[in-house]
Amino acid sequence: MKPTEAQKLRKVRLYLNLTQKELGKRIGLSASTISSYENERRGVSARVRHWVNKMYRKHQLSKKVIKSARENTLCAFRPKKCYSINDGDRILHRSISSLTLGYIFRYERTEGIHHCFREIRGGWSRTYTDWQLVDKRVLEMPYLSMAC
Repeated sequence: MKPTEAQKLRKVRLYLNLTQKELGKRIGLSASTISSYENERRGVSARVRHWVNKMYRKHQLSKKVIKSARENTLCAFRPKKCYSINDGDRILHRSISSLTLGYIFRYERTEGIHHCFREIRGGWSRTYTDWQLVDKRVLEMPYLSMAC
């Protein structure tokens, strides 16, 4: 299923790690206009659509972005960023307050339909497809990305 222009806009914004206000400032629109576009209360203007499509292709977001059914949010994987992956109520990483980091992964790349990760402590690799990630909670660990 092909993403709508509103979904593409949201994916681009999340990939660039921007709030609606920050994106609006960057492209000359208000946060409420960005919100209206993303929530499909208003059609995306031709100028914004052109910019979104350009960014979508540039960053190959059709290969990098997944949808989480649990929280109905989008997660864009960025190379060299760290992520924890929760499986429902069972947490796949330990508390950061303990000195063992547990299962925290650095995103490496996309190979076909697989997202490739490397566990930062043990160095072993793991791959997931979009469908395998649907029921999981994926959180970027920005404070660890500098150490990865």
